[in-house]
Amino acid sequence: MSSTLPDDGPLLTPEQDQTKIVNDDPLIVQADKRLTDDDAVVRAVEQHRQREGLIETKPPCFLYLPKDPNLARTNDIVYIDKYAHCEHVAALGCFSSNPPGPPRQRCFDLQPVEGKGIGMIATRSIDPGELIYRERPVYSSRRDLLVLADQLENGVFNRAALQRLTPDARNSILQLHNAAPPGYDVVRGILKTNCLEIRITELPDTKPGEEFRGCFPMLSRINHACSPTAHYYFNWKTFQGEIRALHVIIPGEEITIAYTDLCLPARERHTRLKDERFMETCICRICSQPPHLLAESDARRLKIHALLERMLPVDSKEMPGNIPVERFREAMSAAEEEGVVYDFSRLLLFGSQLQTLYGSLNLAKEWVARARKLFRESEGKDGYHYVKLGQAMSIHRQMEASGQGPIGV
Repeated sequence: MSSTLPDDGPLLTPEQDQTKIVNDDPLIVQADKRLTDDDAVVRAVEQHRQREGLIETKPPCFLYLPKDPNLARTNDIVYIDKYAHCEHVAALGCFSSNPPGPPRQRCFDLQPVEGKGIGMIATRSIDPGELIYRERPVYSSRRDLLVLADQLENGVFNRAALQRLTPDARNSILQLHNAAPPGYDVVRGILKTNCLEIRITELPDTKPGEEFRGCFPMLSRINHACSPTAHYYFNWKTFQGEIRALHVIIPGEEITIAYTDLCLPARERHTRLKDERFMETCICRICSQPPHLLAESDARRLKIHALLERMLPVDSKEMPGNIPVERFREAMSAAEEEGVVYDFSRLLLFGSQLQTLYGSLNLAKEWVARARKLFRESEGKDGYHYVKLGQAMSIHRQMEASGQGPIGV
C-alpha cells in the first residue's frame, strides 16, 4: 500500500475501510464486512474453500481492550481472531485487573549497536533469572486467518486493526523498526519485523492453526542472538511477554533473545530469520566465527536437535523408547558449549522423564532439580515447566518412599 506513514492522519481512507462494529462492550469489530454482507464475496470464498479442500474459516475480528480496566473505553490493545475466540479472550480474568508492572528500576538502556540498529544494553549486572522487563502486546493475532487478497499484501488488514487504537498505543507500534524491502507496506513490514510468538493456552506446545504472534512496544526492540543472554516467555495468565536473564549479564553487554530454533544449523537459521523477519544476516558471536568453527558449532547443534526431535514426535504424545543416558550427556555437553541454556533445560527435562521410566531414579531426581532451577530462571515461578517439574518431584518422593523403582522396568 505505502512505504511511508501519514503524519498523525488516518491509516486508511474511507473507501479502504471495510470494518463493521459487531459488539460494543467489549468493542469487537469485524475486519471485513464483505465476508458476511456481500453475497458474491461469500460465494467466491466458499468455492475457494471447497476447491482447495480448506477447513471452513470464520471471518476475523478485532477485539479492543483497555490497558487499565477502570478505563473501559480506552483501546490500548487489539487482539485479532475469530469472533468466538475474541469473546473468550475478553472474558479472561487477567483483563479484569491491572497486570503486574515491569521492575521499578530499569536495568537497561536502548542504545545504538553496530550492525543492528538499536539494541537493549545492560546498565548494571543482571543475575540469572532476574526479570528484565514485562509488558502486554499492543497487537496480537492468530497467524492463520481468512483475509481477502485485496487487503493482505497492501497492508489494509493490518492498518484496519491499528486504526481504532489510542494514538499512544498505535504510535508505540508504528515507531518500531521496519526491515521490509522497498515497496512493502510499512505497517505490515513493521509487524512482520517485530512480532514475537505468544500463547493463548497454558500448554507450551503449539498445534497447527493455534499459532499466535504479538508486537510489543519495548520487548520487540530486543535483538536476536544464536546464544542469547536472555529468554523471552509469554505468560498467558497475565497476557504479558516477559524477559529474564539466562546467565549473568555484565554492564555494557547486549540483552538478546532467540527469534528462531537455535539448534538448526546456521544456514537454516539464517533462512528462517530472513523469511520471517527480513534479517539479511546474523552477526552474532556464533555466526561470526570462521567457517570451520561454525561447521563444528552446527554439528553440536544438530546433535541437540536430533535428540529433541526424537523426544517430540510430531504426531504422537507417547514417549519414545529408552535412549542411552550417554546420548543425553553428549547433547547436554554440546548445549553447554553452544550457550543454548533453554535447550539445555529441555534436555534435562526429557532425560529425567526417561530415567523415571527406564533408568535411575536418583539421576531422574538430579536432572529434575537442575531443570526446575533453570526453568524458574527462564520462565519464572508461574511458568508451565516449573510447575510441572514440581509435580514430578512429588512423584519421585512417592516412588522413593514406597521403594518403587523406575516405572517402565
